[in-house]
Amino acid sequence: MNAPLDHAAFGTLEKLRETAREQLHLCAFHCSLAVDHGEVRADAGMTYNTRRAVAHMRFAIDALKMMAEHQDRSTVDRSRGDAS
Repeated sequence: MNAPLDHAAFGTLEKLRETAREQLHLCAFHCSLAVDHGEVRADAGMTYNTRRAVAHMRFAIDALKMMAEHQDRSTVDRSRGDAS
């Protein structure tokens, strides 16, 4: 996993991007574990890691939606500034 960005302030586009990337990395990690558990027929581990992967994916999707909203607000704010 990549090192966290220390300079990313909460609520900024960079922090949201960092959060989405981290959650996607965790999703991939849990997917890999689920496949490994499936190969050794450990159904409980496969189920657990699949659920964790889904949770991380949902979190990443929420962060991506917040990024889109942040960009939309920035666009509106810039257009209001240009119109004045």
